[in-house]
Amino acid sequence: MTCPQCGPTPDDVIWDGVTLAFARKHVTESLQPPTVCHQLSACRVRRYQPNQQLIVAPALRKLLKKVVTGRPLVLSAQELRAIEANQPIVEEEVPDENEGQDSVRPTVGRQDLLDVLERIRVIPQVATELSAVNIHAGNIFQAQFSIDAILSKHTAAPVYQRLFIQVC
Repeated sequence: MTCPQCGPTPDDVIWDGVTLAFARKHVTESLQPPTVCHQLSACRVRRYQPNQQLIVAPALRKLLKKVVTGRPLVLSAQELRAIEANQPIVEEEVPDENEGQDSVRPTVGRQDLLDVLERIRVIPQVATELSAVNIHAGNIFQAQFSIDAILSKHTAAPVYQRLFIQVC
């Protein structure tokens, strides 16, 4: 496994196929893993580049993560009435499309709803700051998480939630 022109450590190697193991007859003292550097190899100095995140500002990353994580931002009319009236949220019957039977929606606490309202409150700030960083990311955020999307009862697709969590 030595190149006749380059020697034991060629600059470029093109592999054809996959080698899972060597036959015993090929195992010699000169056989080394591909991660071993030859003593005559060029030495390159590598340095980690700081601030490689899409969003450098930690405050914006924190607000973005706050908006995209947690329960959906769409509130039912009953939840909005309960918040306005300062009342506890009661269970409601919601038809289950899969089984054709009624199922009980879990009770949501007042604090959970106030957290959702706080998440909704910071959406305009996040949208503005994110658009300043990257217009395309800002456009995606606007389409999936904007106040208009919430008012039209649009729940963001999980793929966009995962995208923004990774960006954070």
